[in-house]
Amino acid sequence: MKRQFFMIFFLFFAAAAPGSAQASSDIIRDGKAGGYEYTITLGEGPSYSWKIGRQGKIVVVEENSEKVVDLTEFMDAVNHIHLEKFKLISYTVYLMIIFITTLFIYFYNKKMLKSGGFIMVLFTAYALYLIIGAAVDLNRALDDARFYYLTLKQ
Repeated sequence: MKRQFFMIFFLFFAAAAPGSAQASSDIIRDGKAGGYEYTITLGEGPSYSWKIGRQGKIVVVEENSEKVVDLTEFMDAVNHIHLEKFKLISYTVYLMIIFITTLFIYFYNKKMLKSGGFIMVLFTAYALYLIIGAAVDLNRALDDARFYYLTLKQ
């Protein structure tokens, strides 16, 4: 029985493993988050061609020594947006778990809430601190992506 469970568990994660078959083998890397996107492909000669976009408006930029830093920063900003969205969602779920736990304790064991209420307040304050930090970081990443997109678009 255990063997079958582990086999099903392994097959489920093997089938759900991240990865996608790309139509072109020239695509080196791509990413999309917060309305911004980029795709790096092999260009003419030794350089790379970048397709950067915002809300579906794609701009093709050829990589050169002047633009390589801005392109890399744009890519990092888009990846950071994705990370910060994940963090914001996970911290919000953490806060919801705290609220649900507090409500459960309130309705079923009010004595426990009176003695452990301070701890619940601390957990809530910590969750709010994490949420505010993630929101500020997400806003900063969105501003960075916007700045580098507008810089590269010109």
